[in-house]
Amino acid sequence: MRVALVSCVKTKKEGVHPARDLYASPLFRFAFDYASKHSDQVYILSAKYGLVEATQRIKSYELTLRSMPAAMRREWAEKVAEELRQLVPPKSTLLFFCGEDYRRDLLGLLSEFEQRIPLQDLSFGRQLQWYKRHQ
Repeated sequence: MRVALVSCVKTKKEGVHPARDLYASPLFRFAFDYASKHSDQVYILSAKYGLVEATQRIKSYELTLRSMPAAMRREWAEKVAEELRQLVPPKSTLLFFCGEDYRRDLLGLLSEFEQRIPLQDLSFGRQLQWYKRHQ
């Protein structure tokens, strides 16, 4: 099973929306659309809500992992790792479509899964180009 993890972004619509519709940046849209086509399941990594299903309705918020102290980021990662273990079969492949802040503490907690970071060394602009080429 291939499970994609797409991180939340700063740009959000106001109000309550399904998670896939809340995040409004082009990078999120490209990442989510690509992940939806190339994996069996897509979850969104939210700084506030943790692991979120695409259809889950959530309220707009202002929080980033970058703004959290290291201890809170580790707690967030432990919570997300536990949620993943409950939802994803062992030996599945996790595809990380997210920045370093969202995966740093998670990677070491998820050794029972194969882990891939397809756009790991690409800058923001190069990621957008990559997604446009792979639509």
